[in-house]
Amino acid sequence: MKRFTIFCLFFICISLFGNISYSQNLPKPSADQYKWHEQERIMFLYFAPTTWSDIEQNNHSVSTNRINPKKLDTDQCSEAAFALGAKQIIFVAKHTGGFCW
Repeated sequence: MKRFTIFCLFFICISLFGNISYSQNLPKPSADQYKWHEQERIMFLYFAPTTWSDIEQNNHSVSTNRINPKKLDTDQCSEAAFALGAKQIIFVAKHTGGFCW
């Protein structure tokens, strides 16, 4: 009896609400929003003194002598972004630590 009651309630709900038509006046993105949406994947690269240490937050204990961006392989980053399908790479070299080359 309990299953039959639940089935009847389910059937009534489907009957009442199953035919609701939604308005065709849905919001449409602007040209700029659509262009941004079509980028789909973006690679985000963040470098700071903590990149070369085991410290998560920058406490200014890492000497700048340990940092050598000359060894940065940008071709490898680009290949990884291409493999990901990214259409853009955002490179951040200054953030909460207040560090910039």
